[in-house]
Amino acid sequence: MRNLIAAVLLAACTLVLTAPQPAAAQDPYAVIDLVNGLRAELGLPAYRVNAELMAAAQAHSEWAASIGTHSHTGAGGSTPRDRATAAGYGGGAPVRVSENIYWGGRATPANAFEWWSNSAIHYQGMTSTNYLDIGAGIATDADGSGYYTLKFGVIIAEAPPPPTAAPEAGLDAEPALPVDPIALAEPNADGSVIHEVGEGQTVWAIAEAYDVPVSEVLALNRLTEDAIIYPGTELIIVPAPVTVEEEPTGPLFHTVQAGQTPLGIALAYGITLEELFAHNGLTEQSVIYPDDEL
Repeated sequence: MRNLIAAVLLAACTLVLTAPQPAAAQDPYAVIDLVNGLRAELGLPAYRVNAELMAAAQAHSEWAASIGTHSHTGAGGSTPRDRATAAGYGGGAPVRVSENIYWGGRATPANAFEWWSNSAIHYQGMTSTNYLDIGAGIATDADGSGYYTLKFGVIIAEAPPPPTAAPEAGLDAEPALPVDPIALAEPNADGSVIHEVGEGQTVWAIAEAYDVPVSEVLALNRLTEDAIIYPGTELIIVPAPVTVEEEPTGPLFHTVQAGQTPLGIALAYGITLEELFAHNGLTEQSVIYPDDEL
């Protein structure tokens, strides 16, 4: 009998020791260590861990786990910059924010880092000289799939000067198909900047031309990383600034402009996203359009 009890206890211990580690139990700092290790190998300064970016990344990962998919467009149509600002990043000062995401069954920090390292757009974020700060978040769903968010940020007033080094080899290879030169669009009367896609142009090239993060352009236009854009498509590059509209008495109304998101509007008016949804009968899946009145 004693031998049987010992065998059962040994089997139980073995199961505990060999059980896979869920993504939620993993350390987001392990992701940051891998990124800063890569930067050290390349002679680049380490990113600074930022508490607000950590909070924004963790909240976005948890939201992604709750809906079972990941995207740069988050709760309430929010963009990477919306979420960082809502978490307090920059303290009200203008900021630039970019984002890497990854998700998959039994995902690990090493899986995420390897995938980003083999994607030119994501590798660029990890090795950029345009950002100073970093944050990471990890969450898991009921099936054990991991959802990773990595955020890069800089307060514009602290931004490092542009690099003088030549571009990396291979980035300017001769295109296989004709590509229209990217002509920068002028701001509209409401402050928004809208780019009309030309022949052969890509989201990455357009974002680079306007000097805005690729993830921000994807989120503003509700595009996925593998989305195809076509000539004639209009992309929001810079959303119209939210101007708070006030009336002497009665309720306040806001007319939506190009690229504005529910979260950005809520922040401008000093209310929560949940309050804005409740006032207008909206949900996290709702889409707002220019000229809508909230």
